[in-house]
Amino acid sequence: MGTLRSHSADAPVDDTREKDPGDVIQRLLRTAAQVTSEQTRRLRATTLSPSAFNVLLELAESDDEGLQPCTLAARLSISRPSMCGLVDGLQAKGLVTRAPHHRDGRRVLVSLSDTGRQLLEDHRATYDAMLDSMLGDLTGNDMRHLIGLLQRIGV
Repeated sequence: MGTLRSHSADAPVDDTREKDPGDVIQRLLRTAAQVTSEQTRRLRATTLSPSAFNVLLELAESDDEGLQPCTLAARLSISRPSMCGLVDGLQAKGLVTRAPHHRDGRRVLVSLSDTGRQLLEDHRATYDAMLDSMLGDLTGNDMRHLIGLLQRIGV
């Protein structure tokens, strides 16, 4: 049984009553808190917050050119000032680099450094095990359906 479901077993759900939007939002908030808590626990050895680790993951998925901080903020649903602080911290640890945009020198691109890429490689198995423990019982169809539902409500 996945991690998220085992935590939700603490509060049995009455599936016979009509669900309202408040029920959905409360379930989403509890799930988000559980995911963040599990990420924090599993990624403790990286000394990074889940948000910082997610920035590295997003950069790893991008092309070698890098991403603008505003793009990272939008993709990870983090405010621009918070993203700036995350990037500052990651740069101070040598995990990312900043460089001027090659076409517009007013813009900045953030890229993974070799050290950041190595950190991801070193901790990828732990991260993947966490994902499997949370979502391993879901089929590909289940995940596509869940993503579709979340997109419909703007998440």
